[in-house]
Amino acid sequence: HALCADRIHVHMYVNPMQRETDPEIEAYWKLQQQSDYFHFEKPVFGEAYWEQLSRYEFGLSVSEPLVFGETPSSVTMDSLRGAGSSRLMDYLLLGLGVLISPGLQFQWFLARRYASVTVPVTREFFKSPRSTMELALQKKAAAAKKNLSAITTRGVARRLGEFYSKVALRG
Repeated sequence: HALCADRIHVHMYVNPMQRETDPEIEAYWKLQQQSDYFHFEKPVFGEAYWEQLSRYEFGLSVSEPLVFGETPSSVTMDSLRGAGSSRLMDYLLLGLGVLISPGLQFQWFLARRYASVTVPVTREFFKSPRSTMELALQKKAAAAKKNLSAITTRGVARRLGEFYSKVALRG
């Protein structure tokens, strides 16, 4: 709501199996009816996914319970703090800025280390999201390109291979 109210377009992709009547996304359907800045997008796959995602400035990785001090209803607080996200990895690999809840501790660690720019989504952020994001875009433009080789499939596979070889030699 805050992003749309501040004239920031938000594009949401849902699971192709979800329906408009799904309670988890019901509020978003209402928001789409109320705001010209909220858009549901059709699911995309393969190369079309990467093409579409590369059109955006930022990716979102936000947990409302962590931002607003609420108790999560479908997961434990520990699972939120330690959860990974393949979508976050996609944002990083495309060089997008990341809007993220610092309470998503593992994702926060990755974003701070590998994102072109990281914007903490806190209660303070919602006071002026547009100006905060505009500042972040300036930082992103001036930032040096990050080395992402450690988080690519090839980079991880190489390190895992080295680890397994060392374990095999000891066993």
